[in-house]
Amino acid sequence: MQGNPTKDREIYGFMAYSAAIEGYQSLLLLWPVLIDRLAFQSGKTRSGEQCQVQMDCLVDVNGTSVASGWLIYGAFTVASFGQLIVFLISPMGDQGAHRKQFMMLCSYLSCFVGALGLIVHTPSLIWLSLVLYALSLISLGLSRVFYNAYLPILTLNHDDANTISAYSASIGFISGAVQLVAALLLVQYSNLTVFYNLAIAIACSGGIGFLILFLTTRRWMSERQYPLSGSWTQSHMAAFRNWFKLPEVTRFLFFWLVMSISFNFMHQEHLGLHLILAHAFSAFGCGLWTWIQRQVSLTLKQSLIIQSGFYAAIPVYCLFTKHPEIQISLFGFLYGSIISHSRGQFSELLPIGFECLFNGWFESMRVIGIWIGITLGLHMSSFYVSLVSAGIGFAIVFSLKDKQGKKDAHFVTEQFQQ
Repeated sequence: MQGNPTKDREIYGFMAYSAAIEGYQSLLLLWPVLIDRLAFQSGKTRSGEQCQVQMDCLVDVNGTSVASGWLIYGAFTVASFGQLIVFLISPMGDQGAHRKQFMMLCSYLSCFVGALGLIVHTPSLIWLSLVLYALSLISLGLSRVFYNAYLPILTLNHDDANTISAYSASIGFISGAVQLVAALLLVQYSNLTVFYNLAIAIACSGGIGFLILFLTTRRWMSERQYPLSGSWTQSHMAAFRNWFKLPEVTRFLFFWLVMSISFNFMHQEHLGLHLILAHAFSAFGCGLWTWIQRQVSLTLKQSLIIQSGFYAAIPVYCLFTKHPEIQISLFGFLYGSIISHSRGQFSELLPIGFECLFNGWFESMRVIGIWIGITLGLHMSSFYVSLVSAGIGFAIVFSLKDKQGKKDAHFVTEQFQQ
């Protein structure tokens, strides 16, 4: 049950998941390079010559020439909107002891699909690579919903949500940075082609993630449930009927959506030092901001106000510097802490027993926000995208009534228990 004391090994299992899945997700950022390399092998330029420039290859798809960049964008679009299936699946995790089962199943599926990328070795199978990429992202996103739903449960009888969220996020970013370094070294020093090296790196990351989940998270994390009355449909409808009583949840979801639009920078650098720096500084930012918060006794809302304000100022600073390493490091430093603190703040606003349902919306806002950011980046400068979205996010979180939101969540919880 949710009210049982939280054991240390449950916290360790929660953090082990982050090391497995967040590290694997970092390698999935390299999958577009796989698709591009397949297109590079047989693609033609617009003039009909053999393709020589990355991301400028025209690939024949059912008799239509499509640029490889648009193929990657299309696959990411399908994956983004495909994750909206969480609206149907996520509430099921609030009924009985199912959230761990769903989390593990979706995680295993994502790791397995990632390993299947090794079989796509010819340009004629580029369609299969696109399908596997989309399926891996969808299943990974679903697993994150049930994973995040554990946070408010584990902290009912344990430390504050932000500390656990920050430590797990830091471990995930460190795992991602280490695996990205290993992938880069493999590409640099292996005699195989870049395509095979990256495919091997992603498959190995999926295998490592599977082993960590199977040996640690599966054994250490307990099934947690809340005794909701009624059927899944009745509980689902009850949540929507009480939605108007949770205005701060809605406000925070809008904040998360617009902030996620500015997170598109993590999808612009597919390989190399920039992506590694982003992960390393994200891990550092999670730890440092959490330490500052505890030393100064800041609330999660106050921390998010400061972080989003600095985040909105970074694009302005970038106008005066031409060093991309500094820019990506600054973004990463605040990116990690914003993710960690947002997850902690959101968990405090949720009524008990509806964690999966609302975290389904939380994950959907993140994915759709990133997609909007990438789409806008195709038509305008990323400077304006980051500046405007982060500025709006700052204004929204500044207006958040966090104390009232906690009271509303407690009221809805008591009302539904009656």
